[in-house]
Amino acid sequence: MKYSAEPKIIVKRIPMPILVAAAAACAVLLVWSLYGRSEAGGKVSGGLRPCAIENDTAMFLAGVDVPESSPLYRMTLDKRYVAYKKEIEHGWSALQKPNQKKIEAWKLKHLNREFTPTVLYPFSGPDILNALLFFPRGEEYILFALEPPGAVPQLNGDDPEAVFKGLEDLKKILNTVIWVNFFRTNNMRVEIGTSEYTGAVSVMMWFISRSGYEVTGAKNIWLNSRGKIVTRTPDTDEQPIPGAEIIFRTSPGGYTKRIRYFQVDVSNPSLAANPHFTGFLEKQGRCTTILKSASYLMYLENEFNMIRSFILSSSDYILQDDSGIPFRHFKPEQWNLTLHGTYDKPIDLFTHKFQPDFKDSMLKRSTGPLPFCYGYHYRKNESNLMLAERIKN
Repeated sequence: MKYSAEPKIIVKRIPMPILVAAAAACAVLLVWSLYGRSEAGGKVSGGLRPCAIENDTAMFLAGVDVPESSPLYRMTLDKRYVAYKKEIEHGWSALQKPNQKKIEAWKLKHLNREFTPTVLYPFSGPDILNALLFFPRGEEYILFALEPPGAVPQLNGDDPEAVFKGLEDLKKILNTVIWVNFFRTNNMRVEIGTSEYTGAVSVMMWFISRSGYEVTGAKNIWLNSRGKIVTRTPDTDEQPIPGAEIIFRTSPGGYTKRIRYFQVDVSNPSLAANPHFTGFLEKQGRCTTILKSASYLMYLENEFNMIRSFILSSSDYILQDDSGIPFRHFKPEQWNLTLHGTYDKPIDLFTHKFQPDFKDSMLKRSTGPLPFCYGYHYRKNESNLMLAERIKN
């Protein structure tokens, strides 16, 4: 078919409402093309941050340099923030950075393998830090504990007094974990969740930013009685379990990861009354479990054996210190065990949880002292770790 060289052009007047709508649509497409889109586990397109304010909030809380274009930047010039940032950096550099370098070097020798990408962290509090340190290739991180998730922080630059008060509250919670690498549970129950700065979600955003990741989304969630995640508070008769979800990534354009944290009691009576929680966990498939400073709760046969049984049946790998699952539950026909560190006895608060069989095995089979602190034994050469790998039939 041939076309005439100069087709006749007909110009029609387009109504103004249509022009406005077209312009708006073009603007939406332009923003979408610049910012890209993000889903947990998927590649993020585009170079700009899709949720810049949430990432800026995490950076601000963590004492990480905030971009000058951020609405929070002005507050970073305040002498109170400068002092806060200096104190945070001092604690982080004095213990956490050296500890992390030792962990990274140790992992290359003893944990250099592929793990199941869903990471389960029972009795975690908001300690996403150690889950990321030991299992940085995880895709889904599921944490649960008794501490409330709190609200996703909405920092208001118009009320700097409230912001700096919130930072002081956050610092109180972080002081222990920065210096000895575990949360003191009694302190946590008193302090955490008293403001939007001290909820578990704020602490986790702090750790994520401090660890060099970029937050791309954060929201409060609930698990309803049907085992479904919802973002609006369900009716109380649905037995809602409150939580928070954070989406983050290693770098712009990188693969995203997801954390889901739940505030839930996993003692036997509570799990029996809330079967939708274990039902939800079962739907997540096989997992790698990390246990640390777990208060020896799963030693209590008639109180926490249900969650212990679930962990043992659902995990392909379990990394724990002696406060997790008692040594006797790892049957040699089901698990290959690698022991690291030293074990003399539990700290004074838990001396009645001493395990003679574990001590005997550690003396015979340990690969040697750990070069880093882990769990309640935070002094040099006192920590222990056990990696249990399920034997595949």
